Amino acid sequence: MMNLGAQRVGLTGGIGSGKSTVAAQLKSLGADVIDADAISRQLTAVDGKAMDAIVKKFGFEYQQADGSLDRARMRELVFHQKENRLELEKILHPFIQNEMKNQYEAMQSKGAKLVVFDLPLLAESRTWRKNIDNIIVVDCSSETQVSRVLARDSQNTNNPKPMTRDLVINIIASQASRTERLKLADVIILNDEITRQQLNEEIELIAKRFGLI
Repeated sequence: MMNLGAQRVGLTGGIGSGKSTVAAQLKSLGADVIDADAISRQLTAVDGKAMDAIVKKFGFEYQQADGSLDRARMRELVFHQKENRLELEKILHPFIQNEMKNQYEAMQSKGAKLVVFDLPLLAESRTWRKNIDNIIVVDCSSETQVSRVLARDSQNTNNPKPMTRDLVINIIASQASRTERLKLADVIILNDEITRQQLNEEIELIAKRFGLI
């Protein structure tokens, strides 16, 4: 699927684990980052490539007035009903995989040294595991995940419908378990009781390991 070239590092972790913080820090240290969640948001934004298929499958009630996905309503649906989550993934994943492939090839052609694939569902995907050289897992307790997500949502003034505790727990349950993710890890970042400074220092050590700095 992908040509050899730049180092390919998969970065994964459950919701609220701090994975996005790690990705941002690696990017600041010189890594190229491909963000699966960002691609998903583009696909479901106004005029997003996936919206026609989503509306056809789930109905206009999951589309906002501007044509974008009603993310809060869809989240409630898919994380309470597994079959609907699988149907949504069936629509989105081919688009996401194709865009990530295109981004990687563009980065490689520009001489990228290290490409980080920010993949929340890496542990669930056999396809991506075959195309990754090393895997970084950001790990923390489920209670820490819940607390971080609820705090983050409550502070987001642009979010009209913050997630409930029950919904966050359902999302965690729908993802790979901590044990499943840790089995895949070449590098583990324990991000529970750790300061931001300690986290940054750990990320810098990882960057050195992969030859970034």
